[in-house]
Amino acid sequence: MDASKLASIILGADYSLRDLLKDSSIAKKQIKTVMIPTTCGTGSEATCNAIVAIPEQESKQGIVNNCMIPDYVILDVNMIAKLPPKIIAATGVDALAHVVECFTSKKATILSDTYAKEGACKIFHNIRKAYNNADDLEAKAEMMLGAFYGGVAITGSGTTAVHALSYPLGGKYHIAHGVSNAILFAHVMEFNKDGCKDRLAMLCDAVYPELAVKSIDEKADYIIKEIADIVCVKCARMLRKKIRWFSYGQRFYFALGICPEHGYMKGKIRVKKSERDLYYAVKTIKSVGEEALPMLVQKREDNKKKKKNPSK
Repeated sequence: MDASKLASIILGADYSLRDLLKDSSIAKKQIKTVMIPTTCGTGSEATCNAIVAIPEQESKQGIVNNCMIPDYVILDVNMIAKLPPKIIAATGVDALAHVVECFTSKKATILSDTYAKEGACKIFHNIRKAYNNADDLEAKAEMMLGAFYGGVAITGSGTTAVHALSYPLGGKYHIAHGVSNAILFAHVMEFNKDGCKDRLAMLCDAVYPELAVKSIDEKADYIIKEIADIVCVKCARMLRKKIRWFSYGQRFYFALGICPEHGYMKGKIRVKKSERDLYYAVKTIKSVGEEALPMLVQKREDNKKKKKNPSK
């Protein structure tokens, strides 16, 4: 859909994609668009954004202009009826990140809040159903609508740190966007909790009204716990099947984020000792801060010397 949106402003224009990367304000609508999503997550059918990969920079960049807002949208659940569970999961987590980030953003508005809250209700309550039951078209339809609402919320507010940090993972290591969001999602929200716990509590009231009697901290923690649970279940199944296919750099980032309380799925996945050490090194950096980095680097150099001179 992003490619179609870009085509709608480039076709017949006197500027190029490279020009838009430098200044997106020059874009003008050249042809009308109809968007028909085939996943339940990107929300691109409702946004004025298009994300472009820049291989030479190993990064991704957004082109933003209101003229890219689609003219027509068709949400048809039959388009995702046979979507593989892993794609339901990855795109669903992306949609969930959209609504949570937009609601907790400092740029949030009454309009974006309305759509973000409704989208969050639909996604939190249906993502597991859509993932676990391929025949549950009702849950999948709710996911599609939740993703659409997330796109509307993006246009009115915008995503925050989860997406900002996930773009380098996709650009450099070619990790699927939804998966890179999953790596970071719960950890970023936990890190930022003190700055947005009131908003997380409000979101909890909208999604889980039965928890209204809980304190603000308890509600914020519950939302983050639900995010972590959704991501953990998704990633546990995926990692058990695929982690051996990932490069060393990709494994580093999976160790950094997906399931730190379980390590590498409690030993269900065999990895090299050096990679396990790297995982615990990351945990050390998290707990004591960046000042631990020189110590870890020195330790790595010492280990290299020992391998070269085992007798010493």
